[in-house]
Amino acid sequence: MSGIPVPNLGPPYPGPAGSSYPPPAGGHYPQQPPQYTPQPQYAPQPQHVPHGPQYPPAPVKQEVYPVGATQGPTAPPAGSFEKVEGYRDTGFNGGFVAPPSRAVPTAPPPDLPRMDVVQQPLSRGEVKEALAAFVAQHCCYGSGPIKDMEIRSVVPSATFKYTLDTFTEKRETKWKFEPWKGDSLATSGAPPPGPWDMPITPKHLFQKETRTLEVPNSQSLRPCHDCQAHGDKRCQHCAGRGRSSCGPCGASGVRQQEQCGRCGGTGTNECTPCHGSGMITCPTCRGERNLKYFVELTATWEVHSDKYVVATPGLPDEQVREVSGETVCQAQGLFVWPFTGFPEDQVEHASQHLVKKHQTSWPLARLLQQRHDVQQIPIHTVGYRYKETEGTFFVCGHEKKVFFPDYPARCCCCCVLL
Repeated sequence: MSGIPVPNLGPPYPGPAGSSYPPPAGGHYPQQPPQYTPQPQYAPQPQHVPHGPQYPPAPVKQEVYPVGATQGPTAPPAGSFEKVEGYRDTGFNGGFVAPPSRAVPTAPPPDLPRMDVVQQPLSRGEVKEALAAFVAQHCCYGSGPIKDMEIRSVVPSATFKYTLDTFTEKRETKWKFEPWKGDSLATSGAPPPGPWDMPITPKHLFQKETRTLEVPNSQSLRPCHDCQAHGDKRCQHCAGRGRSSCGPCGASGVRQQEQCGRCGGTGTNECTPCHGSGMITCPTCRGERNLKYFVELTATWEVHSDKYVVATPGLPDEQVREVSGETVCQAQGLFVWPFTGFPEDQVEHASQHLVKKHQTSWPLARLLQQRHDVQQIPIHTVGYRYKETEGTFFVCGHEKKVFFPDYPARCCCCCVLL
């Protein structure tokens, strides 16, 4: 690894024709801008101390510059710098790069063994405990019916929940620049590696993560395009005058028929952003005059999940998706194959549909790992009697989550107030 040489090529990079930047000490700008040789032979400009205000009064009204107006960093014009091999289509707005193709296995693995699950029914006491927890989660539900409610029946049953998770990686490249503070740029002279040639791995599988890094050998130096390598710019707040209109008196010098105490009757105040100098530090290079360009790679790992629930009459699928049960079948690998021979046809069809969907849903991402499983979700249908009302509700999953839309003691007043 070696550093890019930084020879001294003479005076600072000149401003545009007709600009009012003061000439450098001891000389004038050359008649023609220096011709920068291809990167990385560009010579960075020496450190610069901002000049005082040298601009003539601008023929514009001060009122067009709002108080506190500042200029942020700007992007360089298109085509103003050399392209890097392998990243010629990369811009400052970024873009995702499609991964290289990967062959899909042609033969499915043998059928996986499935476990038989023995479900223990809930007792009436456990049902009332689950109901009490359900009421405690709702501020407008009264607990009175729990004691007086008669549990007439508890009918155990089960349904199946199929889950498919696909773990993917996307890589985005974009040009970036930052002020160059004089540190050496390490480069081996070799072309930069391709976006998918750099070895980057996630810390954990099936966890969302984002990581950024500089692409090796993509760094180069250029003069700041925003200030023309001067390090400072005309203050937009005061148009380079060093003073701005007084707000309290509206630049009249008089306030409530008396001399304005803020500006002393002059109608202007010292410009706050530039402290009266008429110049501000360039926001793009932060006064360093030179910018380091590089290609930034952003790797993003995401988990894409789909679930399918075998419907239970009277019970919304969303209630089952939120609970867990016993895993009866599962598999994990680079690619997974649909479950076959499952006793529930709906699960087998859902597995076939979702696995096929996940193979083509993210063309700009690389599939790193897949997993799927089938859970048997315990469901208890509870018959009850409260006063003259009879009905049913459900207790679902290992969490014993209650679905009871007709709970008899509900107060809607607090819900309306909330």
